[in-house]
Amino acid sequence: MLKKDVNQEYKGPVSVYLKQIGEIRRLSKEEELDLWQRLEVCRDKKALLLEKEDEESKKELESLEKEIDSIQHKLVKSNLRLVISIAKRYYNSGVPFIDIIDEGNIGLIEAVKRFEYKKGFKFSTYGVWWIKQSIVKEISSKRHIIRFPMHIARLIKKSIQTSKVLTQKLGREPTTDEIAKEMKIDRKTLSYIMIFTQDTASVDSFFKNSDNNDMTSIIEDKNFPSPHQKAFMDSLRDTLTEALKCLDEKERTVIISRFGLYGKEAKTLEDTGKELNITRERVRQIQIKAIKKLAGLNLSKELKSFLWD
Repeated sequence: MLKKDVNQEYKGPVSVYLKQIGEIRRLSKEEELDLWQRLEVCRDKKALLLEKEDEESKKELESLEKEIDSIQHKLVKSNLRLVISIAKRYYNSGVPFIDIIDEGNIGLIEAVKRFEYKKGFKFSTYGVWWIKQSIVKEISSKRHIIRFPMHIARLIKKSIQTSKVLTQKLGREPTTDEIAKEMKIDRKTLSYIMIFTQDTASVDSFFKNSDNNDMTSIIEDKNFPSPHQKAFMDSLRDTLTEALKCLDEKERTVIISRFGLYGKEAKTLEDTGKELNITRERVRQIQIKAIKKLAGLNLSKELKSFLWD
């Protein structure tokens, strides 16, 4: 269920849509598994038919594609609630909630097309990444954009591709550490720049869900020229220090601890909570509040001063 304030604000299309989704019968695990198995069989048959060119095979292929579409439609329909649960996290992103839902549904469709049940993963775990990717691309396209130089853009594209490959391999969202390890890169620069790419979404989601050159994330790589790297990090550290002044003491402590800033090791919600003698949930709340403050700052000029076109 959506929070009360979300339902109250949207009395039109969103309310109608949520009501429609609520009326959809959920498939049992057995029913959904049966659909995935049938879909797999159909895909295998399609692959064989595509190699043939006789008329009978073409007719069979046409019938098979209709069956595939029908099965995929049922699977998408049965997982629409998953999109809503993820879309809620981006409710305050500045993009109309109905648009966020629409983009999430596009991601869900893509996930259904790509999912391979034989690998033994849960679809809900696998589908989250594709839904988030689609939503964040929509949000990013409607935000102020910082252009990055081509060598950085190439690294970003590489990280996106690595994330996709790991998602397919692991059947879930890869962590930032897993992506960094796969790419054989240092994660330190990412810890700094990710501060400026956040709303209420997770750090990993914004890192992975990026598109072409117009991104608000950056990663360190051995191909990044050392002099430029040092100058970049020095300027970025100064900008970050200035930005953190808008936070109160506890918020600063949480951000520094969670992101592993200023040479410190990044800590979990639980470890940060122990350090501050508060619950992990309270740490999460403070982190979200702090990130909202940072996201609302007018930092574009400062960032552009060391990012060149």
